[in-house]
Amino acid sequence: MLISSLRATVITALLLLPIGVVHAESVLDHVPDDTIGFVAIRNLAATNAKIEGVTKIFQEISPMPIPAPLPVLKAATGLGAGLNEQGDALLALLPGDDGVVTPRPLLIVAVSDYAAFAASINGDATGEVCRVTIAGEEILVAQRGSYAVLMNVEHRERLESLLAAETKAIAALEPFSDWLAHVDVAAVLTPSGVDMLTAMGRQGIAGQRAAMAQRLAEPEMADSLKQVQQSLQMYESLLGFLGAELEAAAAGLAIDDDSNVKLVSRVTLSKTGELAEASAEAASHASPLAGYPDAPYVFAAGGPVPPAYGDATAVFIRKLLEANPESHGFQELTEQEWQELEDSWKSTMKGMRSMSMIMLPGEEEEPLYSNVYGIMSVEDPKAYLETYAKAMEKWNDLLSRTTSDIKLEYKTSEVKVDGKPGILLTTEFGDLANDPNVPMMKPMMEAMFGEDGTMRMYLVAADEKNVVMGIAEESAIANVMANLAEGEVGLAEASATQTTVKLLDPKAPWIGVLSPQGTVAWATRFANMFMAQFGQGVPTIPEFPDSPPLGFSVNYGAGAFSTEMAWPADTLKSLAAYIKKVQDTF
Repeated sequence: MLISSLRATVITALLLLPIGVVHAESVLDHVPDDTIGFVAIRNLAATNAKIEGVTKIFQEISPMPIPAPLPVLKAATGLGAGLNEQGDALLALLPGDDGVVTPRPLLIVAVSDYAAFAASINGDATGEVCRVTIAGEEILVAQRGSYAVLMNVEHRERLESLLAAETKAIAALEPFSDWLAHVDVAAVLTPSGVDMLTAMGRQGIAGQRAAMAQRLAEPEMADSLKQVQQSLQMYESLLGFLGAELEAAAAGLAIDDDSNVKLVSRVTLSKTGELAEASAEAASHASPLAGYPDAPYVFAAGGPVPPAYGDATAVFIRKLLEANPESHGFQELTEQEWQELEDSWKSTMKGMRSMSMIMLPGEEEEPLYSNVYGIMSVEDPKAYLETYAKAMEKWNDLLSRTTSDIKLEYKTSEVKVDGKPGILLTTEFGDLANDPNVPMMKPMMEAMFGEDGTMRMYLVAADEKNVVMGIAEESAIANVMANLAEGEVGLAEASATQTTVKLLDPKAPWIGVLSPQGTVAWATRFANMFMAQFGQGVPTIPEFPDSPPLGFSVNYGAGAFSTEMAWPADTLKSLAAYIKKVQDTF
């Protein structure tokens, strides 16, 4: 069957992930309206060369030669003569008799000489539908414009209807046109696919609910059944939220001529969803990473906060908790109390214009979950602190009346840091740490938050428009406030940061960077802490060499949500060198 004969094609496509520049006749013009989803590769030869450029970086650490993808693709399918290697290829899945459960694959490949292509597989040079044998499988092939189309032999009627249909792009894919033109390989889920997968997910959950009700029908299993049903309800709520918010989705891979790699995604939002009104401000001239010095870090990120974001997030969190209220002992909350809780969460985001955050590796003697800082631009810092404190009071009030054995309260107190007003939130993890059933929990809580197992988070009104957050010592928070006041832009303007940020969407309001060096340093501390619970040390983990960070960006608005993650070529080279160093060490 075509599915088996194209298995290598699918695998290769998912590894390559590109689609292409729209020509007079695009491969997308041949995708049927009822397509569930597809994987498309843009310009086979160019993509092959880009992939080879990246694989060469890792060739030295590979136990065997890394083959070029295009020759593998041709060998797996038996196709070659007459192909347009500068053209595109696309594998679409059409709904079968059982919808998405039994999809019908459709392969579309660009050809430069259909007669030569047909001759290589003993097909009909006129382009009419005919049976051919490819890789030992009988399939149907025909010509459609400058492309060859292939389907399983049992789908002749579907193929013939495709050939008779008008050549045009799916209207729902219009928001993806520019995005697809800059991606080398793309996997796309169409609106039909989203609807089908959502329906299938709900059917699956309903089936599991019925099966568990039958399996756990005995009275003594009532508590277990209740927990399972609540978990399934949580998944159903999440699925319902995604189904209501998403219209179509895509993920892809883009590689430039210098072997810089980007993993990208794009989601179009439902016009009736909670996030439909979310819109981002234009990217500011000031970097979202401003305020932090050029010093070792794990990650840093920042950007504007759209007005609708806080409300949508609060609604989403409420739905998740309502689906499994026993996780916090909230099963007896009234509708009014649920609404009060939701409103309190919304209030913590009200008036917030933008925010940024950074995490540092920390020193060996410091708690693992420390050295975390944030800068929030708000309309009125002092009013924001009052609102935040009231929200925590509401949470504690509701929590005190719940049935939960472990009550993680957020106690607030007024403080001053470097003469500036603020609040201190403390959360004690003592009940978790003293669990006799998990003896290693206590040392882990102490390693994470300090010897008393208490997390301390400061929120300080640093000036007339900013609140500084810190899970750290007061002196360190004062340093962040001083950097902010002095207009510190060291991290934002560092050459390593700029190397990465220049690869990202310049219009994206949210950007972030992840330092491989800082991540390895923090992970080493974590590994040492974890193994210490068993009375063992860990082998010396090499330091990661200097390199640009990984970068990511988020852009939203106009009914779409896009992300990018960039791996600079120099970072990939450092990664290859690091892997070699680890191999030699161990």
